[in-house]
Amino acid sequence: MKANRHLISSLVLLMLLFGMRCATAEVRIIYVDADASSLSNGSSWVNAYKYLQDALADANSAPKSVEIRVAAGIYRPDRSSSEPNGTGDREATFRLVNGVIIKGGYAGFGEPDPNARDVDAYETILSGDLNGDCLLYTSPSPRDLSTSR
Repeated sequence: MKANRHLISSLVLLMLLFGMRCATAEVRIIYVDADASSLSNGSSWVNAYKYLQDALADANSAPKSVEIRVAAGIYRPDRSSSEPNGTGDREATFRLVNGVIIKGGYAGFGEPDPNARDVDAYETILSGDLNGDCLLYTSPSPRDLSTSR
């Protein structure tokens, strides 16, 4: 009877350890930076994709868990490595991928700490302004909305 309890305890412990190993599976990080040069394969800030569409396509075909880190810049849905000047397709969208985390606000390529993340200092903008000729709207600060007495 004691041997059975010991065996069961050992099996439960193994299952817990195996479960923890699966739960802490490594996350693949894909990098996007409009200023990057080189390979453009998303493997690092130096080799970052220039276009978010390319990173989304990569993430869609990759085993999950995936995180896309996007550096400061303006990204448009009609642009990709195959269409760097854009298609002008007003129906173009960024299609999000289940199980993929997208984070903006990174310093990116060429900065002393490319992994520095500050959404105010390193604005990442997903823009529908395909031609880049519209004015950017900035929301008023709470201070602007308050009334003076």
